[in-house]
Amino acid sequence: MWNDLGSPGARSSSGKLSSHALAHLATMALLKQQNRYDRLTSDTEKVAGTPALSVYDFVLRHVAMYTVGTQESEQLSAPSGHRG
Repeated sequence: MWNDLGSPGARSSSGKLSSHALAHLATMALLKQQNRYDRLTSDTEKVAGTPALSVYDFVLRHVAMYTVGTQESEQLSAPSGHRG
């Protein structure tokens, strides 16, 4: 069973994000704003033999997974061993 415990030190004892985590998020937001996360590579196509999907196309193909109240989204969010 997988549990998302977060990164060590990401949260303080009060449950709030640590100053380090906040600084990291601020840096990521700035880089995104400057389009410095926009990268394109042909590596996936070279390895897999098919072009990578954009996030938009992936979500379109798996829309039920991202739609609240659908059977697929409920199964994905259910605890391990439980299928709604």
